[in-house]
Amino acid sequence: MHETRVNHLNMIQGTINRLASQASSMKGFAFTAVGLITAIASQAKAPNLYLLAMAVAVLFMLLDATYLTLEKRYRDLFNEVRKGEIETPPDFNMTPPRRPILGSGMGYKAGLFGQPISA
Repeated sequence: MHETRVNHLNMIQGTINRLASQASSMKGFAFTAVGLITAIASQAKAPNLYLLAMAVAVLFMLLDATYLTLEKRYRDLFNEVRKGEIETPPDFNMTPPRRPILGSGMGYKAGLFGQPISA
């Protein structure tokens, strides 16, 4: 395997790691934000703030699905580069393969309700 192919795989893996790290940080922020809004709603006896907390939770669910979808696309790119022709040096393309948003199991539905990446 070309050393350049290994470098390309390391670049893609670095992107996957950053996406996973950002998704994890975002989840921590989501728990904090929803908890804070819920605490304020219970203290102020303002039921409308519970709706705001639910809206924030849904927003963060969509963001998490976006990160998961992107991570899956970069894993597909990693596999494409890994399975590429051994003799051909890589082109260092960092654009993940396009997947339809709905259908084929790679969109938001898969990000929200799909199997974990490790499966």
